Amino acid sequence: MTVAHPLPARPSARLLDAAGALYLAGTRARAPLDVTVARFLRARHDLFGAERRFVVDVAQGMWRVRRRLERAARHLSAEPTRGALACLYLVGARGAAANELPIDPAGGRGLAAAWRATDGAPDDVRAGVPAWMLSRLVEERGPEAAWALCAAFAEAPPTTLRANRLRLGPDALVAALAAEGIAAHRAALAPDGVVLDGRAELFSTRAIADGLFEVQDEGSQLISLLCEAAPGMTVVDGCAGAGGKTLHLAALMGGKGMLYALEPNERRRHALSRRAARAGVHNVRVDDLDKKARLIGRADVVLVDAPCSGTGVLRRNADAAWTLTVDDVERLAARQREILDGYAPLVRPGGRLVYATCSVLGAENQRVVEELLAGHAAFAVGDAGVVLSKSGVALPGRFLSVDPARHGTDGFFGAVLERALR
Repeated sequence: MTVAHPLPARPSARLLDAAGALYLAGTRARAPLDVTVARFLRARHDLFGAERRFVVDVAQGMWRVRRRLERAARHLSAEPTRGALACLYLVGARGAAANELPIDPAGGRGLAAAWRATDGAPDDVRAGVPAWMLSRLVEERGPEAAWALCAAFAEAPPTTLRANRLRLGPDALVAALAAEGIAAHRAALAPDGVVLDGRAELFSTRAIADGLFEVQDEGSQLISLLCEAAPGMTVVDGCAGAGGKTLHLAALMGGKGMLYALEPNERRRHALSRRAARAGVHNVRVDDLDKKARLIGRADVVLVDAPCSGTGVLRRNADAAWTLTVDDVERLAARQREILDGYAPLVRPGGRLVYATCSVLGAENQRVVEELLAGHAAFAVGDAGVVLSKSGVALPGRFLSVDPARHGTDGFFGAVLERALR
């Protein structure tokens, strides 16, 4: 596997122990991994800056290959310590040598042998996803593409930002970050995307305080481009969440027009309002779902970024794969169809409905679109590739479909659904 972030010079046993402790905390906790990480770091007053980033990076990597790591640990001669578990991951999954770690050569050879012993493990253990999910991916993508996608899920994702065009462009953002000692470069796909060259503490920077950027994956940024939101439009973000795509839509609109961000969760609405103020967004109205009825037939564009399985973001939420079931996917697909049915009437004749998920499963993507079209004769599928080409993005295809194996982004699906004039 590719080492996304190089190891520091011979990390100490203390840091390796901390990484192993955080990994074990995540395997035992009922809370989401990001909550576990936050709790752990609050309690570890002995970890600072780069040390924290190293500990979290290693623990997250361990979670991504958890099933194989557990299997490899059984091949060790003794129950591994927390630090030894971290070393097992670094030697086996990231190819670290013994001289890079506080272990002797014999110990390094033992860890490498334990990892190799898992080469014959069941497919789901080696793939890092449940057997049913691997089977689905093989059926939909073919064996080679499915295994490549699973391997990509085991890699650490880059930190990607979106330059806030209401403040500055991506080149200027790269320069502003460099002035604060953070190296970054332009993203390959998203026109406003900027990718960090390594890890950095972003949330103490002047750039974040001034609203110059939002942390947002390239795939997520591409979804907003499918809307072709423009100044003066009436735009609805139907599943706004904390507002990443809402703020992007506002920037594409140049702050002109009316943008309705609908979100049932009060905490997320407050978070979105705070982020909008920081970003200098003044044309967004944050509401609960009661606003829908008053928008029927009025929207130029409606974005439905539907709740989904999250299988496209397993690099970031490694635990999700092992709590998800086939029944969950079918339940989510039914909910997605229900949400689309509820938002389709808001689109004016000649307007656009954009459906998106962060799933890589066809049941939540193409199948949901097909079922929507069967019940709404006024809508037809537009060409997502043609829409994206207007923004300088070369991703031909009827639907937008990106993933970490092919594009280095999180997994996203997007469909452009055009409503007829009559």
